[in-house]
Amino acid sequence: MLFLLNISYLLINLILIQFLIKSIKTEWPLINSSSIKILGLFPNQLNNSTPTTLSIQCEAMFKSAIILSQQNNIKLQQEFINYEIFSTDNNLINILSNTCQIISSSNIIGIIGPAYSKESHFLAPFAEKIGLPIISYSSTDPKLSNHQIYPSFYRTISSDNLFALAIVQLFLKFNWKSCNIIYQNDQYGINGINEINKIFNNYNITIINKILFDVLTESIENNNFKNILLTSSSRIVLLWTNRNYTNLILQNAIDLDILSPQFIWLLTSNISLTSLNNLTSTSTSTSTSNNKLNGLILIEPFIDLNNINQTLLNQAYDIWNKYESKTFPGINYVDYYALFTFDATWLLIQSLKQLCSTYSNSSACIQFLNNSFCFNKYFINSNKLFDLINNLDYFGVTGKIQFNQNQTDRIEGINYILKNIQIISNHLNFLPVLIWSSTTNWTLYSPTSLIIWPGNSLIIPSEYPSLSGINLRIALIQTSPFTMLTQQMKEETNETKLIGYIPDLIDLLTNQMGFIPNLTLITNQTFNQIINSVSNNQFDLFIAQTTITAKRS
Repeated sequence: MLFLLNISYLLINLILIQFLIKSIKTEWPLINSSSIKILGLFPNQLNNSTPTTLSIQCEAMFKSAIILSQQNNIKLQQEFINYEIFSTDNNLINILSNTCQIISSSNIIGIIGPAYSKESHFLAPFAEKIGLPIISYSSTDPKLSNHQIYPSFYRTISSDNLFALAIVQLFLKFNWKSCNIIYQNDQYGINGINEINKIFNNYNITIINKILFDVLTESIENNNFKNILLTSSSRIVLLWTNRNYTNLILQNAIDLDILSPQFIWLLTSNISLTSLNNLTSTSTSTSTSNNKLNGLILIEPFIDLNNINQTLLNQAYDIWNKYESKTFPGINYVDYYALFTFDATWLLIQSLKQLCSTYSNSSACIQFLNNSFCFNKYFINSNKLFDLINNLDYFGVTGKIQFNQNQTDRIEGINYILKNIQIISNHLNFLPVLIWSSTTNWTLYSPTSLIIWPGNSLIIPSEYPSLSGINLRIALIQTSPFTMLTQQMKEETNETKLIGYIPDLIDLLTNQMGFIPNLTLITNQTFNQIINSVSNNQFDLFIAQTTITAKRS
């Protein structure tokens, strides 16, 4: 009996504790009485329904902007602004269908998102048809810049053509004139590489190889990936893929041993340090894998904290930390896409606020024609709202927010940063080294900033392939006076040593170029047989007094 009483007492305490935990737990506030809403679109991970770190942070800053508008008593038609959210799954039909359903059943006055360029291409014409602004925080395709084609589309992040210009000026700074590019075969990748190719041509920079990453199979399309890079005349590899695919490609590169020190990899998508530190080789230790990643370059958008609305940013962070502290990473680790999301949302809120302030009868500012079905619905004051967005000018959390009527891109306020992946205490770290703006070009992040290049070098590498530290399998034949064998005494033992013009030449090249020679003296084979061995990848070089003939040329 006493045992049963103790069990009952324990259960009561557990129930009480659970009740207290639920009471303490804070949720994002929702105003059920408000019918005026902004729709937020945020992506799940590829091929599953799990939210990405990007979407979690972007969604939090989206909600923070909405809550901040309520705290500032911003009302439209005497109502606070509310929100609805749904997760996108990379399926364009599903995105349109879900958006249509929500717009049919709710009073949606604008769309924040979507994340990806191909989604924006698909959804922007629909938003134009119903007269709603659609403001993306991460769609960067240059073709989306045309305001005549996409009159209802805006974005707070920069277009890839500005990114391409920053990359070109980086190449000019380091005197690089060529590279290999790996890109994904969708609108982001194809349109991005077209923009890069166009700007590269203007500056006489050559793309040696364009290597396709198939987003369906999630693999490099060409099975000869390693050989393409090894035989390329450029050791620069520019990776134009999103962060999910970047991880896959880097893992493949580690397995194929085509990272440092042979190649200089430039990444254009932010990947987490956790992802980097989890990349390991199947044949080497973690420390060796880290050495292969050491020296990689990351180029990404940069927020200049000296030219932002710090008060607004602090308020947004406070709200996020209050209602969802478990996902708040700290002020130094917030993804820049999340900041662009806040500015996209705040831009729409401020524009709607100004729109309704121009009406003496506040109920007239938010009105729709044909409320029954989304494709027939139309926001009556869309033109006035678009004009307000085009003429708005203020400082947001990512810099100056200003548009014009000719482009969907911000006029200014976008910078880029170059981060160097360096090993500190046996762990990979991103260290900021250079910053770029359209007015200052690339400059040092701080007076003490240094780039550690692949191979732990401080010297700016050439674009041309380097043999430093590379093992070369060299085939030789014995022919006097070019290559000869001699016996030499060393520590009271006879040793066979190669002497002659060719061994001396190899020693000279080794000292100047830094490669490691593995010499093999071939006997009982013809010249043609040895040349075939080089062709079949049994040797890297055949050095002899070889005569060019018709069959060998």
